Amino acid sequence: MTPSSSYNHHRILPLVGSALILFLAQTLLASGGCWTNGVDAFAIPTVTNNGCRNIGHTHANKRNPLSASASDVLESNTETNSEKKQLVLVLGGSGFIGRRVCKELVEASSGDDETATRVVSISRNGKPPSWCFDDNGDSSSSVWAENVEWIKHDIGSALGEEVGGESLAETLGSIFQATTTNESNENEASSSPWETTIVGCIGNVNPTPSWEGLWGLAFDDHRLFEENGKVYDLFLNETNSFRERDNNLLNLQRCVFLSIDYTCQKCLEGPIEGYVDGKRLAEHRFLEAVSNGSGGNSSDDPSNLEKVIVVGLPNFVFGGKRFPGFGKFYRKLVESPPARAYKGGNEALRSLSVAAPEDWVEEMLFSSPVDVEFVGKATAMAARGLVSRDLVNNGEPRKQGFFNESGLPVEYDDILFVDGTLEIEKLVGVLGKGDLGGKARGTKPRTKVPKSSPSSSTPEPLWEGALIGKRPWLYPVPVTSFFVYLFWGIMTQQFVQTATGV
Repeated sequence: MTPSSSYNHHRILPLVGSALILFLAQTLLASGGCWTNGVDAFAIPTVTNNGCRNIGHTHANKRNPLSASASDVLESNTETNSEKKQLVLVLGGSGFIGRRVCKELVEASSGDDETATRVVSISRNGKPPSWCFDDNGDSSSSVWAENVEWIKHDIGSALGEEVGGESLAETLGSIFQATTTNESNENEASSSPWETTIVGCIGNVNPTPSWEGLWGLAFDDHRLFEENGKVYDLFLNETNSFRERDNNLLNLQRCVFLSIDYTCQKCLEGPIEGYVDGKRLAEHRFLEAVSNGSGGNSSDDPSNLEKVIVVGLPNFVFGGKRFPGFGKFYRKLVESPPARAYKGGNEALRSLSVAAPEDWVEEMLFSSPVDVEFVGKATAMAARGLVSRDLVNNGEPRKQGFFNESGLPVEYDDILFVDGTLEIEKLVGVLGKGDLGGKARGTKPRTKVPKSSPSSSTPEPLWEGALIGKRPWLYPVPVTSFFVYLFWGIMTQQFVQTATGV
């Protein structure tokens, strides 16, 4: 044997041995770890449990997708892709924000083949006028409105008295009854309640219409508490009564509520206490409602805390035909370097004193406004169950630090709280896969300012009715003007007579 042939044998023998070891190992894995007669190591075996010990995963009860027949695949798809039914009740759905929420819900459900969504709006105006839907006179933009059930009912009128001959219980009964009727028409073996989501867009911060005190501007805390808190308490009491009578009528899964951000709450918790207390009551009642609907009574259950999402709005929401130009200008102003320098300087001066309180009025005035399109998108995403704890406030607990009129601390429920403009836009950016229309900084995401449609049967109010009921805000103007003129006259010595030579 020559040295060269010996060298070749030393190279070939290890390769042959390695191939045999790999072949045997593959045979063991293919047969489920047991030796079988006539096993083809490269074929897909039919595995049976013969008492052999299988280390790792169990393959005996798993269906191999490569060996499954067409009927098996069809059956599997039928089991996993069963259509889910969702009922979304939008309270105040005909309003400035509410109708945007309805539009986003309809457009999202049109592309979702796995969820059947029924959008119902309950508001005092019923279906909004046609100018709310027409985009630059194009009636085709109002197609989504045909897929919304517009119900006219004033929930807060007299807090429960009948309006127009129909009570709130009768209105809700017709909604839930229609849902169960649709299920029975589908000839389902077992009728299950639709997953219900309640979206609260009702809110009012208007002052009293009459002149009060020296300045004229005043707020009725009792009225604000009723119109921002008790109205939801009334509605949830009625829905709870339906659930107690028949579990198939209501399966409350989620609640979304439009409120104000942390800065506005801190600024208004003293001057307009009824408004803030009403919002806090509504949040807590929503949490109790979803807790009772899940079969438990614990409001501290983390799973229940994530079923209530509050969208905290800043001091100014613009967009559509409601001050679009001013909203963009205002946002650029408060985010400009001079404004940031002014605000930072004041914070530095306050930090020099330990007892110096925070200026929440300044914080609110210098907070960034938000476009209504982003509010509608974020609210609709929350209603569809896309918002989770890790997407809100970086997963941190909700900020506290509130006090009542007696100076005692008040703790809010640690529900999901989307705090202000930046959090709203961040949520839309993440869930919308970064698609903000390229205009997240104070502009509208995709639509142009719609013009008035000549076919509108109802006259279009100026700025989408933004100033309706806002006249009392002007009451302090004459008194303020008088004192400003008096101060100017004293400083410039307008009331001082000087002797002049004859």
